[in-house]
Amino acid sequence: MKHPLQLIGAVCLCAALLTGCGGDSSDVEDSPSMGENLQQTEQDARKGDPIQMFGLGMTYYNGAEDVKKDDLLALIWLTLAAEDEDLKTDPGLMQALAELNRSVADADKANAEAQIKKIKAGFPKK
Repeated sequence: MKHPLQLIGAVCLCAALLTGCGGDSSDVEDSPSMGENLQQTEQDARKGDPIQMFGLGMTYYNGAEDVKKDDLLALIWLTLAAEDEDLKTDPGLMQALAELNRSVADADKANAEAQIKKIKAGFPKK
């Protein structure tokens, strides 16, 4: 089982991605944008990190500062995150997946399954 702090880290990542990183705004020009943070999160998620998958999926599920809400990408990343033993019972994850499964069209779900297989094929071999 993963340490509870790892799950807290995912929640903090989601919060940071969704709300920005408060504090002194004089450094805004030097700090990476939400989109840049999201790119790094996606790179980590594509390496098989379920916490990053969860954060990425929730960011797409909720939408954020300069990240448009995208139900298809949310479904893809949250489905992958739900395969993790420690995350598969997370109430927020389960609720988001249930809502996405109701709202995403069947044709889009087929596309999501194809994308999930492609992403999983790129995971490092254990």
